[in-house]
Amino acid sequence: MTEPEPTPTPTPTPAPTPAPDTTPPAMSSAVVNADGDIVITYTESIASSTVEAGDYSVKIDGTATTPTAATVSANTVTLTMPTKILASSTVTDVVYTAANGTANSIKDAANNAATDQTLLTVTNNSIYYTVVKGCQSKGVRHHFVHLLNFFFLFLQQKLSYGKD
Repeated sequence: MTEPEPTPTPTPTPAPTPAPDTTPPAMSSAVVNADGDIVITYTESIASSTVEAGDYSVKIDGTATTPTAATVSANTVTLTMPTKILASSTVTDVVYTAANGTANSIKDAANNAATDQTLLTVTNNSIYYTVVKGCQSKGVRHHFVHLLNFFFLFLQQKLSYGKD
C-alpha cells in the first residue's frame, strides 16, 4: 500500500503595495462661520501645524483682504480676518498663493505641497450685524424697551384682528 503524497502548502500572496500619495491637498469649500471667521475645508488632512495667513486673500464686499491669522485643525484652515465678517457681507474669491518650499506651506502627510488655488464661492453664516449710527449712545436698555413695545403692539394687532 502506498501512502498518499502530502498536499503542498500554498504560498501566501503578498498584499499589493499601495501607490504613493502624490496628490496635493486642495481647497474643497469655504464658509464664514457664526463667529465671522472663514473656515476652509481641504480634500485631505493638513500635516502643517502652522500656516502663513499672508498666503491667503479673501474678497469681502469686493475688497481683497488679507487675514491676520490662520490655524489648522485636521483638514480645515480657519482664517481670522482683521474685522469680523458681517452677515450682510458678500464673501468671494478665497485665494491661496502657495509658499512652496517654506516650512509653513500647506502640505499633506506625504509632504505634497498645495498649489495656488482659488475658491470663487463662500457660504456666509456669520451672525454679526452692523450697529445703526446713533444707537451706541442710547444703550441696550433703551433698544430693549423699543423692541418690547414693538412686540406688544404686534401681539395686540394680531389678537384684535377680525374682532370687529
